[in-house]
Amino acid sequence: TNTLPATATNTPTPINPYPWITNLVPSSALRGGNAFSLVVNGSHFMATSVVRWNGEDRATTFLNDAQLVAAIPASDLAQAGTAIVTVFNPPPGGGVSNPRTFVINDPTPSPTTIPTNTLPATATNTPTPTQPPTNTPTPTGTPTATATSTVTPTDDPQTGQISGQIGLQGRTNYAGVVILVDGTPAATTTSDGYFTANVEAGPHTIAADHPGYLPSEYGSVECQAGDNVELPPTLLLGGDANDDGKVSLFDLVIVAISYRSCAGDPDYDSRGDMNQTGCVDIFDLVLVASNYRIVGPTSWDPSLLAARNASAFSINPDGDLTRGSLSEKALSETDAWDIQLNGVHELYGVDLTLTFDPARVRVIDAQPQQPGVQVMAGSLFAGRPHLIADNRVTVDEEKGVGTITFAASLLAPAEPFTGDGTALTVLFEPLRSSMKPGAAFTIQDALLVNRRSHPLLVDWQGNTVYQIYPIFPP
Repeated sequence: TNTLPATATNTPTPINPYPWITNLVPSSALRGGNAFSLVVNGSHFMATSVVRWNGEDRATTFLNDAQLVAAIPASDLAQAGTAIVTVFNPPPGGGVSNPRTFVINDPTPSPTTIPTNTLPATATNTPTPTQPPTNTPTPTGTPTATATSTVTPTDDPQTGQISGQIGLQGRTNYAGVVILVDGTPAATTTSDGYFTANVEAGPHTIAADHPGYLPSEYGSVECQAGDNVELPPTLLLGGDANDDGKVSLFDLVIVAISYRSCAGDPDYDSRGDMNQTGCVDIFDLVLVASNYRIVGPTSWDPSLLAARNASAFSINPDGDLTRGSLSEKALSETDAWDIQLNGVHELYGVDLTLTFDPARVRVIDAQPQQPGVQVMAGSLFAGRPHLIADNRVTVDEEKGVGTITFAASLLAPAEPFTGDGTALTVLFEPLRSSMKPGAAFTIQDALLVNRRSHPLLVDWQGNTVYQIYPIFPP
């Protein structure tokens, strides 16, 4: 050890936190307005955090770990509509925060006076100026709960408002949730899940629904004239592919049949693509598996949205998982090769792609009673309810490459898996007469998903896939 420089230590590199936005001040402004300072409130901010306006960096001042100030130029207010505000923390760790919507309103027309010569001769009184519209936008600097709503508030003295926030499991865009008041659609959510519904004074039953998700019902809400009743946030649970109000075998079959297909493919079924990514993948499978046998409507539970946020994990900025490969394996010493999982946290589904050299090994069918060639599910799934959506071994003789694809998910009520375990086992026969240099098996891709249908950040070396670290929002 005395040969090392004094400065050489094995102190791990600090991991930057995942930023989270709670609200913006102001949350709206008028089209054509002047440049202003936008206060971003939240948590896990850093001195190197940057506020982004529609994905573009803005000059940012760090006040503390819960507050940033961004300089917004007048050019950002040139068009009426909405802007998406996020915060970016640089790597290692970090990432782009949850989005918040900033509303840019059209200015209210100025009051005008009716010329006297346009009045009938019998009108002898002084003309009354035309009053400005009653829906004058809230002045800049006063954030309101309705700023992100898709429903315009009413000034009817006999009505009130009911507002809240609803998330969609497995998604970051919460737009399109239908809010039903007494069974009638009354509002829809914005991209960040907020809604405001105008209702008549009195008691009302509130429910929320979205295709592919179980409906949720709040129950009776009493709203008096002029009131704005804010409901607690909640999360709609996914997995109801056929929209029959329950997650069942029918939904599993829809996802399983269309698994690994994308829009335009003959096997693609948009009902199985519940998170609307354009492909039916492990995320959709976990949505079904994690909520298996749950029947809607579910209760309006604030802890569901909090649990979704606590289960989110950071991924690489480009959204791609790191690639790895397997080094040389002494095939002559064994006839089984395990994919080991190391240090995983709340795992619910796996999707693995391996390649092998068919000139070096022959994969032995682990389920000879089934058509084709399969590998063996690992100890992770032993004695636990699960569904295997994909288990195939194929060989491209022309290219001289064998491929193994394996995708499986636990099924509710199975609890998520935490710790070390085996994802799959490949049984094989070494072909000693055809030995070639290089690796016989290679991990090409590994996707691990938690119960909330969010990816775990992983890497791999040899036959071991390990989770790097979780980053928890508040």
